[in-house]
Amino acid sequence: MRWKPVRRERVRDERGRPGGGGSLPRGAGCGGGGILAILAVVVTLLIGGNPLGGSGAFDLDYQDPNTGAVPEGSGEIVELPNETEKQFSDFVMKDLDDLWEPQFQDANRPFQIPTITYFTRATRTGCGGASSQTGPFYCPRDSGVYVDLAFLRQLQNRFGATGDFAHAYILAHEYGHHIQNSYDVGDGRSIMTTVQAEQRQDPGRANEWSIRLELQADCLAGIWARSAYEEGQLEQGDIEEGLNAAAAVGDDRIQRRTTGRVDPHSFNHGTSEQRQRWFARGFDSGEFSQCNTFSGSV
Repeated sequence: MRWKPVRRERVRDERGRPGGGGSLPRGAGCGGGGILAILAVVVTLLIGGNPLGGSGAFDLDYQDPNTGAVPEGSGEIVELPNETEKQFSDFVMKDLDDLWEPQFQDANRPFQIPTITYFTRATRTGCGGASSQTGPFYCPRDSGVYVDLAFLRQLQNRFGATGDFAHAYILAHEYGHHIQNSYDVGDGRSIMTTVQAEQRQDPGRANEWSIRLELQADCLAGIWARSAYEEGQLEQGDIEEGLNAAAAVGDDRIQRRTTGRVDPHSFNHGTSEQRQRWFARGFDSGEFSQCNTFSGSV
């Protein structure tokens, strides 16, 4: 991927600080129109409105549907990444800002870019404590993306998610959760809070709702990848790296590699095939209307 160092707002660097920092203030939710209006349609489908047609694994980013807490990991990652990895992450996050923020502004709605926090080994967030083994994740309570950059090396080494665009895909996926959390469709509801309400109401379908939320974030990541392509930022092989990363964090791939067996009933992010397909759909279309994972099968 073609990139250069940039200065981005709302960056916290806690690398090397034992235990990480404290909680961050929650960013304001927002509503909108224009192309973002499709998200309102998605929520309408979720809460039983007009049935229109169409449509985080290391547990990368799933929060408990009842508490919002990020699951605690175990063990430590002690390898410290070099500064280039942080600079690259800052570039990707800034490029994501430049894509998504204008969509809200064009709809005359406020939008606050998410904070990204770089940490080592463990950190404290608005969703509770987390270790490096949790993986990169998004906390809706403080509108923050959290990353131990050394974890991304582990992802490459252990799961074969190689290349800088694999790194970019993961950040774009987490940013997709921020979009889901930010878009206010009325009555204080967002895509994310509506899904969490559905999970609480019907715990038996909690994993299904989680998968649909995660696959939409993959699709939104694909939309950003399309934008980067149109801006001439992608190099040969980048999309293949993104697709490979999407496959690497599929529930079936991770379970098979870590436990030697696959239990579909415990999936909460989607299979490798599903994650690749929804990322590709976002990239091929570049349209929100193609990212409705809440209607029909996935």
